[in-house]
Amino acid sequence: MKHGSANEKAAIGHVTKVQGAEEQNDILDSVDIYTDFTGGLLGPHQSEGKLIASAFADWKTSKNGLVTIYDAKGEMLANGNF
Repeated sequence: MKHGSANEKAAIGHVTKVQGAEEQNDILDSVDIYTDFTGGLLGPHQSEGKLIASAFADWKTSKNGLVTIYDAKGEMLANGNF
């Protein structure tokens, strides 16, 4: 990641897998990003999940895209439009 804040770069370092980023049609684009964070939506890493969603939205755009960030157990950390 060339751009982004130090906090965004640190959060991106926890990404373990990205699914769906390569295929977009601007109708219903859905991207799943998995991390090694724990705790889910109410855990201590929700803010890092939001940073990852924001960084993704800075990288990709869609007329109707949703990016969802998951923790290591597959629980949602955050989501956002892109």
